[in-house]
Amino acid sequence: MGNYCKIKLNYKKLFKMKNIAYIILMAIIMGLASCKSQDSIYEEFLVPNGLIYPQQATNVVAKSGNERIEISWDRGVDPKVVKAMIFWNNYTNSAEIGITSDMGVIIKEIKPIEENTYSFMIYTYDANGNISIPTEIIGRVYGKRYLSSLNNRILINTVFDGLDLMLNWYAANHTETGVDLFYTDADGNPQTYRVDPSETKTILLDFDPDKPLFYSTEYLPDSMAIDIFHAPTIEIKIDPVEIIPKNTWVEYTLPNDASLFFALQNIWNGNLTSESSCCFSYSQPLPQMNTWDLGVEVAMNRMKLWPRAGADDIWVRGHPKIFELYGSTAPNPDGSLDDSWKPLGRFECMKPSPGTDITQGDIDFARAGIDFEFVNSDFAADPFVRVRYIRFRTISTFGSETESNVGIQEISFWGRLFKERE
Repeated sequence: MGNYCKIKLNYKKLFKMKNIAYIILMAIIMGLASCKSQDSIYEEFLVPNGLIYPQQATNVVAKSGNERIEISWDRGVDPKVVKAMIFWNNYTNSAEIGITSDMGVIIKEIKPIEENTYSFMIYTYDANGNISIPTEIIGRVYGKRYLSSLNNRILINTVFDGLDLMLNWYAANHTETGVDLFYTDADGNPQTYRVDPSETKTILLDFDPDKPLFYSTEYLPDSMAIDIFHAPTIEIKIDPVEIIPKNTWVEYTLPNDASLFFALQNIWNGNLTSESSCCFSYSQPLPQMNTWDLGVEVAMNRMKLWPRAGADDIWVRGHPKIFELYGSTAPNPDGSLDDSWKPLGRFECMKPSPGTDITQGDIDFARAGIDFEFVNSDFAADPFVRVRYIRFRTISTFGSETESNVGIQEISFWGRLFKERE
């Protein structure tokens, strides 16, 4: 009885195991049937042997230009690629490139093309017409709109020293590549000079200020651009007029010059207030002359005269009323006023207020310095000649027309310097 029961128990186990195996088998069969059913859904979209995609464009670069653009990429390793197409403007424009095995880099220039920023789509093809996955590159094209936005580099000021011209520049724009200068040297030869973007001070040697200076600023809109652009050329006229330095002035007394109570050199020492720091002659016949050496050759443009600072010499007594100025490069040592002296101008000091009464305004006007311009006249047909030696000839003062003191506090000249290179 015990053995029977044991056999029966084993039979039950075996029955349970068969049921489990059956269930597993049915699950496998149903799964396979399900897979076959899903494959049938996509069967119509499957292409025998699979799709072929030529190698797409890689390492693509777009270089901007003036109404043109250059697009390039590596040839790649796919030998089947025979051409490429580039599309832009939502595929309404295109360009085709033939590709051969000897090309290391594929380059296509597209021109003319309007100024804008574009999205370019690149496809490669094999001989059977198979098409690659697209490659997109963004590129910019420049043109008239960009050109119209360009300004020349700011020139802060110019300084002409009689020989060379110094240009002081504002800092360069980050897209500027340089400034091209065109000028004429002192020998009449045309010259060019390239100003580097890092340069803020430029010196043009032996510059001729009688001829204009031209310059234009050059720009590269971005580091990948294939074209450079120029701002409109500017023409500027250099004004060579500057105050004539006094550090080279010295006395140059000639025969017939007036004797002085206070030294002639006082009129270029810059002291405008001390009555004794002036040039002063005492009761001598008119006209009176005094001579000095500027130390450099100049062409006069204007001058300023300060009468002796004391109130009793302003518009009275020794204040020059009418005077003449002469210039020379080689004066006659005998002191005569001959042809070695060129007349530069005949001038008259004009009191601001009418009548003989002297107002505080008259005094203030004189103490500020009285201005005179050198102009062509019957007396001085050409006052702009090169001179080095100056002769001041007082014709009359506000005190007398025949005999008088003459008091001058200071004199300054403006004009063009002529220097010789050492």
